[in-house]
Amino acid sequence: MEQQTPKTKICYKCKEEINYGATKCPKCQSDLRSWFAKHKIITIILGFILFVSIITAISNETSNTNQMNSSNSSTQDIDKKFNYKARACAKNYIKTKLNSNNDPKFPGSYGIAQYLGNMTFKVDSSVDVKNAFGVYITSNYSCNVIVGDKENDFFDCVSECKTLD
Repeated sequence: MEQQTPKTKICYKCKEEINYGATKCPKCQSDLRSWFAKHKIITIILGFILFVSIITAISNETSNTNQMNSSNSSTQDIDKKFNYKARACAKNYIKTKLNSNNDPKFPGSYGIAQYLGNMTFKVDSSVDVKNAFGVYITSNYSCNVIVGDKENDFFDCVSECKTLD
């Protein structure tokens, strides 16, 4: 069954019945076209602006994703390259602050270093130190270490440490 188009429609302004294909009411002269048909130039401009906005949003999203990936990559490179140095610097700092008679012993990996950005690491670890009775006491410490850019120079760093016990 074929659907038939109506032969007439009602004018939205004067409510008169008019021919279905009419673009202007013969009685009240109202323009019966849609807003977009009445304003072709504005419609084209708005369509162009919408198109450009969508393309820009898509390209910015791609660009931001690429920047985040490269930023994460460089952060991971710095972390891998200087993590050990930060832990060694913290160990050296703690060693210089302790009395040499205390015979400090550090865990094998010198603790855990977390990269904070700007060549700064937070190092959390412990040290076993001999007390006056010759018994080893474990003390936990936390250091903020700013490392220099020379990978194997373990004295090219600035440390601020505090004991946590």
